[in-house]
Amino acid sequence: MQAHLATFLAELREVDERGLPRYVELEFARYLACGILSEGFTRVRCDGCGNDFLVAFSCKSSGICPSCTARRAHEVAAHLVQHVLPRVPERQWVFSFPRRIRWHLGNDPDLMASALNMFLRALFTSTAVGRAGSA
Repeated sequence: MQAHLATFLAELREVDERGLPRYVELEFARYLACGILSEGFTRVRCDGCGNDFLVAFSCKSSGICPSCTARRAHEVAAHLVQHVLPRVPERQWVFSFPRRIRWHLGNDPDLMASALNMFLRALFTSTAVGRAGSA
């Protein structure tokens, strides 16, 4: 990416003089500097072995940097588990449609609301029956 970013941005400006939004260009620049010692670092000392380590600064991006995005996702998941979600059994339900139908649902809020209502009714009916049968 580092070798081609300047060319990519220049070609975009040829097509559209605005190019990419400034915040997107900054995101790319921060990503290219992420984890590179010459861009900034801190020294960490291990009390156990006495060795010093250099730790490069990260971009703390939530967009294109896979390392920082994964770290952030892990931190959010840990926060949810430790502080937000109750300590009860949970179940995840996924509501998906064939690709042909997705466009229609995405462009028609009333149709999407109807589909969601049907899904929830079926879900609540099946879970209520399951609970009533096991009681």
